[in-house]
Amino acid sequence: MRPDEVRDIESTFPHRSTQIQRLSSLLLSPTLPSPPVLVLYGQPSTGKTSITKTLLQLAPRSIRHVWAPCTEYITSRQLCERVSDLCRDALDVDDADAGTGRCENVGALAVRLGYWVGKWVNSPMSGGEDDDFPRSAPIRKKFILVLDSMDAPIEANPLFLPALGRIPESIPGLTLVLIMRNPKPNMLHATSPPHIFFPSYTKTELITILSLPTQTPKMPSSYIDSLTPTEWTSFWSQFTSTIHDTLARPFRDLSQFRLICRRIFPLFLSSIRTRGGDPKNFSECYIRHKEIFRLDSLIAPSLLPSPPTTTQTLTSTASTPAPTSKPLSQTLPTTSKFLLIAAHLASFTQARHDYNLFTAFADSSSRRRRINTSTVRSTPNTPSKVTKPRQATTSTVSATTAAQKRGMIPRNLLGPQTFGLERWLAIYRFLSSVNAPNLGGKGAKGGDLSSEVATLGQLRLVVRVGGGSDVPRSVGVDLVGLVME
Repeated sequence: MRPDEVRDIESTFPHRSTQIQRLSSLLLSPTLPSPPVLVLYGQPSTGKTSITKTLLQLAPRSIRHVWAPCTEYITSRQLCERVSDLCRDALDVDDADAGTGRCENVGALAVRLGYWVGKWVNSPMSGGEDDDFPRSAPIRKKFILVLDSMDAPIEANPLFLPALGRIPESIPGLTLVLIMRNPKPNMLHATSPPHIFFPSYTKTELITILSLPTQTPKMPSSYIDSLTPTEWTSFWSQFTSTIHDTLARPFRDLSQFRLICRRIFPLFLSSIRTRGGDPKNFSECYIRHKEIFRLDSLIAPSLLPSPPTTTQTLTSTASTPAPTSKPLSQTLPTTSKFLLIAAHLASFTQARHDYNLFTAFADSSSRRRRINTSTVRSTPNTPSKVTKPRQATTSTVSATTAAQKRGMIPRNLLGPQTFGLERWLAIYRFLSSVNAPNLGGKGAKGGDLSSEVATLGQLRLVVRVGGGSDVPRSVGVDLVGLVME
């Protein structure tokens, strides 16, 4: 990259000049080879994703890249198939060279990438790929594969990541960039690749970033005559510094700090206009309206609705309508609701009853529960007749007696049980086929369904357990009842 382009990126992302220079030298050098694997790590919202995307967008035409966010996939098979499709589009692979069959594992992905990347690297330069550099310089073609959030909970074999790290070693011109939060020691089972650390921002750095012209809020029309742009920027900087000092817990990332500042700042301005205060004297404004900086509901909002607090009273005083929050059972999409109901049924129903309960081919008589009590049948013309209850078989009686002797707890009192992912999705398919009008004629398919499953996992409504394909049992019964209603 040119020095002026690097300086522009450094001005866009302050306090990250060291990381930007290392990334540009390792990945975007047109004449030097790049390492097979590069690891970027650090806490969330430290600039890993944004800086890498900006650098790759400004890369020369002889360098191509593919970006794959791992948070959108829940299995290694989905990740391999998606990476294969993205690489085929980025390298302009013809249909004849695309190959047949699915890319379900790392071995199939390595074969396809070896053929596609090798053919593209060895092909002659097309028009425009080498216009950025002198003709005499030996230009190297590079293909960069970026896996963002690689430490996301993907259901994969423990050797999946080491196998991915070995692919670039056998394919010249291919570089694998792993972006993660906390890399484990010896996670690739090989010599440690180069690492670039993105540290968390300090208080001074946070205030400097939020004071940039692109981050400063627009001045309201009522303050244009009384404040200059410099005074408005100073007022915003003092406000962000006060927010950082008055909060009870430290901020973990830049996005959270920016979100809270933008959430409290309009309320602070509204209170100044209603109850008085001079924006040029921030200390006076803070003393008059310091109760705004103690609103826990604005600092740490909850997904579930909370009872009326001081926030609503202060908002009504400032002549601002209070935001109405709906329960989580009403804000979930329709597909997520059916997935949650399917998870509840899978956790409280034994797998041996799935054929009778969740298939359209089972006999309707087999779905009726047989109750060992007397039933009364009556007709208008004949007197009522009492039938004898059906006697339980010897095996059922012996099994029940043995369970009572051993002191076993009934299954319905043990709480929700674990269930497989395929069983969960099969029950959802049955529910979506029966309730097709409620889903708009068809349910979510493919990646949309995977994103809904990932959303339920992030909300902690369904939690994955174990290292296999089991999906947990922590499904809230109260919330499921509200969703069913």
